[in-house]
Order: sequence, then C-alpha cells, then structure tokens
Amino acid sequence: MSTIRLSSKLSNFPRFNGIESISPRIAAKDPTIWGEDAAAEAAIRLGWVDLPESSRALLPRLDALWAWARSEGITQVLLCGMGGSSLAPEVIARSHGKELIVIDSTDPNALAPLTHLSFTNRVVVISSKSGTTVETRSHLALFEELIRKSGMEPRERLIVVTDPGSPLDTYARSHEFQVFNANPDVGGRFSALSAFGLVPSALLGIDIAPILDDASETLAELIHSGNPAELLASYLAQSHFLRIKESVKHPGLGDWIEQLVAESSGKEGKGVLPWISDPSPLTYPFLDLDSDLALTLGSHFMLWEWSTALLGWILRVDPFNQPNVQETKSATMNLLSTKSNSANHSLAIAQIRESLESAAKDAGYLAICAFLNRGEDNAILKLRHRLETHLRIPVTFGWGPRFLHSTGQFHKGGPKVGVFLSITGESRNDLKVPGETFSFQELIQAQASGDALALQAKGLKVFRLHLQDRTESIAELLKAFD
Repeated sequence: MSTIRLSSKLSNFPRFNGIESISPRIAAKDPTIWGEDAAAEAAIRLGWVDLPESSRALLPRLDALWAWARSEGITQVLLCGMGGSSLAPEVIARSHGKELIVIDSTDPNALAPLTHLSFTNRVVVISSKSGTTVETRSHLALFEELIRKSGMEPRERLIVVTDPGSPLDTYARSHEFQVFNANPDVGGRFSALSAFGLVPSALLGIDIAPILDDASETLAELIHSGNPAELLASYLAQSHFLRIKESVKHPGLGDWIEQLVAESSGKEGKGVLPWISDPSPLTYPFLDLDSDLALTLGSHFMLWEWSTALLGWILRVDPFNQPNVQETKSATMNLLSTKSNSANHSLAIAQIRESLESAAKDAGYLAICAFLNRGEDNAILKLRHRLETHLRIPVTFGWGPRFLHSTGQFHKGGPKVGVFLSITGESRNDLKVPGETFSFQELIQAQASGDALALQAKGLKVFRLHLQDRTESIAELLKAFD
C-alpha cells in the first residue's frame, strides 16, 4: 500500500514519456541520467538517496547532544545558515511547534537585538556546507565576539555543521568547537535529512527517528518505476511557474520547496519557479501542500527531492549545480573591496508604479527582492499580493540575502522573462563585522547591488528602491498600489 497519498489532480496526471525508466537508475546512483556534462557533478551529489538510512548513524550522537543541551540548561537555539543549511531545520522545528531562531540576514536591524543576548541558556549553530559562506562566516565572527563579551568561551556555546575538510571545519576543530560533519556527497538543498537538517532539530528535543522512518518508507516506494514522484515531476514540468498554497501542517515547507525546485531547475534558460500565492487572480498549475499531497514531513522531503531529480531529467538540466550563484557573490565581493555603493541609483516611490506597469507588459514574472528585516519589516509582505493583483503576472517575494541562496539561481539562469524590484533600507545603527574591513550595512548593500549588477548583466530589468524611513516608506509603497 502506498505511503504517498496524492490528490486526483496529481494521480491522474499523465506521466512524461520514458520517465518510468529513471527512478531505478536514481536508486542505483547512475550519474549519467542528466547527460554527459552533468555526470561528474552528479557522481558526487547522489548521497541524498541513502540519507533515510545512513543518517541513522547520527542518532546516538544526536541523543547525546540533546542530553548535553538539557544538562547545560539550554532553552533557545539560534541557527546561522543560508539556503539548505537553514530552510529544512526551520520546517522541522515549526512542524513540531518548536522555536528555532534562524539568522540568515545581514541587515543590521535584524542583528542588533542579538548583541544584548545572554548565552547562559542559548546555543548557536553555525551551518555551512562549503564553510566559506560570507553571511555565515560573518555571523560566526559576530557570535564569537558576543559570547566572549558575555563571559563565556565560544567553544562552550558554538556548534558547527559543515563538510569534512572545509575551511570552517578546520577552523572549528582548531578552536575546539563541537563539530558535526555532513556527507560531502549531498548538495545543500538536498540535505534535509543530513546533519544540516537534523543537528538543530535534535537540539530542540525533536525525535529524529520517526522522520527518518517516514522517509525510508517513501524511499522504498520511489526506487521502483511507476511511482508518485513521476507524477509530481511531470506535473511540475508543464509550466515555468507553480503556484503553491503553504502547508498548515508543515509551516515553511513552501519556502523549502521553492529553493529545492527553483535552484535545481533554473538554468540554461529553463526551470520551474514555485511561488507561494493563495489566493491569486492568476491561473497556473497549483498545489495545496496539505490537500494535494497528504504526507508526513519525512515523506515530503524524500518525495520532493526525488521529483526534483526527475524534473532535471525531463528538462535536461543538471539538478545538482548552481552555475549562476557565483555571479552575485563575485560582484558583491568586488563592491566590498572597492567600497562602491549604488543605493544612490534608487528610484523614488512615486516612480515605481509607472515603471513596474510598463515593464510588466513584456514580463513573465516580477520578483520582489527585499533586503530588509524579516520580522520588523513584515508589512512589506503585503506588497506581493497587491502587485500580483495589479499587474496580473506571478509576483514572488524573497528576503535578501536569503533568496540569493534559493531563487537567485532561477532569476539569473532560468527563463529570461523576469523583472526585479530590489528594495534596501537605511539601518538605525550599523554593526562592524569583526575581523573584516566592512560592516553589516555595507555587506547587505553590496549584496543587493551585486545581485542587481548580475541580473543586469543578463539583460534583465532591475528597479532599485532605497527606503530612508522603512516604516513610512513601506506604508507609502503599499498605498501606491491600493
């Protein structure tokens, strides 16, 4: 009996021709599935297939970690990580009703409150596959300083998750931090069931074994031809856009799916961009994550990862690389080194409506790229639905720099039909990045400018908007689209 219950919309959808032969090859870790050019990358990126079983080796150490947290009186877990290093544990935590403080912003307004924390009852997880992620390394430097100022040693309150041998791994071990190494043959967005997803979850007291059990049951079904992932992948492939209704059972699942599908498929002018939009005036392929896929969280992780691998085969793209992500990173570091700032190229709010209306006539979608404070600046979220209703095209929303590790690849590598509204804001007080020549305000401005430059280099339209007073400007912006 199937553990994967799909709605009739999915179960009756026609399978893509020839797809039945691919799942057994994924199960066998055949790196040639996605073509000759992708074979070398795929050969070192198929470890996710084994995670429902191989991650069980972590369970004794995760149990010990939870025991340590209890003995230390830990009541709050902070996670510094971008993209796949934070999206999955955030879903796991929220699905279990646990608080996980995810730090994936470089906005000083988001980071300033952290400078007043006591670390007596807190632990900080530093999570980066490559060990070189600029946001996470900056967060590490900040927390080392803050923990010392609080009268404790960083090794007492910092836990690192990274690939073996990464620069972060070497640094953490030399400073006697607790270190969990993840399987290096698993890409970041496929790492939900690896140490990246499980270590923060274990620190919250979440029982990991049932998640792996559910994933294992689903895996046992997916390795055979004629499985539900073939239906889901075929459904995804019918359009460049997939409208999603967020899960009530698993809050945050939509964001995890958005990264997995968009970053895996959005390249070579192809791809599928999921976006959370309900209700919407638009008619596009639509999935309600609770009613169309009645699954446990472990099953969701496995089904979507398998379906995404199949989608890569359908589209004839490598689902395991991210060839355009480096473009923004390189532009950002160049701006930081030259101390350039293009915030002065911002439009006035009064110009935005006319500019977007004109650009939307020939656009396939609009992406709001908000380099602001998730939480304090949440009023900006209302802009997405207003613009979608007004412009009648898909409108996505991403917090920067978080989205750079998610939909950013699709923006630059997917179909060249996007228009981009990049929003930055003044900060009340800046914060220095310890050990660096730049501040967090300079970093986030450089990230926004670097992304805009990378998009413009692809011939894409980018409208910049810099908010002097965030609260007043957001209200004014919303009023412009009443």
